[in-house]
This record gives sequence, C-alpha cells and structure tokens, in this order.
Amino acid sequence: MNLYKEYASLKLEKDLIEERISDINKAIVEDMGSRKVLKEESDFGKFTICTKKSYKYSAKVTLLEEKIKVEKFKEQEKGIAKLSESHYLLYSNKKEDDQN
Repeated sequence: MNLYKEYASLKLEKDLIEERISDINKAIVEDMGSRKVLKEESDFGKFTICTKKSYKYSAKVTLLEEKIKVEKFKEQEKGIAKLSESHYLLYSNKKEDDQN
C-alpha cells in the first residue's frame, strides 16, 4: 500500500474514532452529572469532570483587540514583525462520487 493511500485510510479511521470518542465523552459526562459524581475510578482509569471557563468581553476590550489586529497587520506589512514559517500536511478526503 503506498504512503498516500495508507495516510488517507488512517486519517478516515482517526476521524471516525474521534467522532465516536466525542459521543462517548458526552454520554459519560451526562451519566456522571446525573449521578452528581465528579470523579470516578475504574479498571480502565480515572474519569474526572472538569470545568472550562470562557469569557465574553466588553465592547471596550473587543475594540482594543481589533486595534491590536490592525497594528499587527501594519507591522507585517512594514516588515517589522518577524516571520516564522513551518510546513505541514493538509489532507482533504475525496468525496464518495470522486472515488467511484
């Protein structure tokens, strides 16, 4: 099997596994939540409900963030900002119609 075909196959498998993990994750969180349990140890490991915080900022802060974006762009255009590049692989799965 060539590398490209193997990569495509593994990527599809990974995506399906991640989707299933996400579904199971939600089910476990719901189960533990309904039982008011924050930590649970089993033969498979320890499961812990964690809290992720996120904030919605005021218009003032949002405006400041926009100003920073503009200043960053200006520095990029003037060559003041230092550019760093790295290479990565972008893969898109062929649609079913394209594979047949």
